[in-house]
Amino acid sequence: MKKRIFLQSFICLGILVCAGCSSDYAGDDEARGADITTPTYGAEAKVTDENEQPVQVHVFSQEDMNVVPTVAEYRFESAQEIGTVQKLDGILPGSDEGTWYIVEIDGIEYYYGKYNKQETDETTLLGYSIISDKYSLANGISVGMTKEEILSAYPDMAVTDFEDNPLEKEVNGYQGWNGISYPRSYVGMDSDWEYEGKDYFWTEQFEYVMVADIALGEPDMPPRYVALLMAGDTVSAITFYCPTAG
Repeated sequence: MKKRIFLQSFICLGILVCAGCSSDYAGDDEARGADITTPTYGAEAKVTDENEQPVQVHVFSQEDMNVVPTVAEYRFESAQEIGTVQKLDGILPGSDEGTWYIVEIDGIEYYYGKYNKQETDETTLLGYSIISDKYSLANGISVGMTKEEILSAYPDMAVTDFEDNPLEKEVNGYQGWNGISYPRSYVGMDSDWEYEGKDYFWTEQFEYVMVADIALGEPDMPPRYVALLMAGDTVSAITFYCPTAG
């Protein structure tokens, strides 16, 4: 299958969909855990807290980011049979047009994509978000927690809107939000979608984001972040993304 995706995006997406998942690929129903992999990158801009001391964005270990219970990974053929499916024609990673399939299964929202220009009918898993409090990260973070609870435990998380404008104190090392791996569509791309007069972006259901880095220790790999998507100062979803994917 040919996809016009930058190499870094391809590597990042491969990491993203594997983290914390078990798989039914190739008939294998056994859960297979996967480590979340991301290096920590240095700050590019010097900022300070109220006491004029440098503040570095929080870095979680890979073990902190394990999802409990493990998130299942499905082929699209299986997912569409057991989950609730929304279909949307729009822009996929790599800026090519294609079709998004948003599938909700047991508290997880999966994002599948099929490119218009690809030579096969394969529909690829591009990522997922945790939207239920039945799951938690190994460090205890879960859907339903408040901003105050998160910042009390991890005051050095980046808190920004989706344009990277800080809403709390600024932090070093934060490379920003990247929505490339989440559904988006411009008015008119899908005749069956109700745009209500404006382009569709998956992030519009949230007010802001709280973000931390995930340590890997391998500088050749793209960075990887955990994001807490906030609505009403409460964690509404948890997802993982690569800030530098193009």
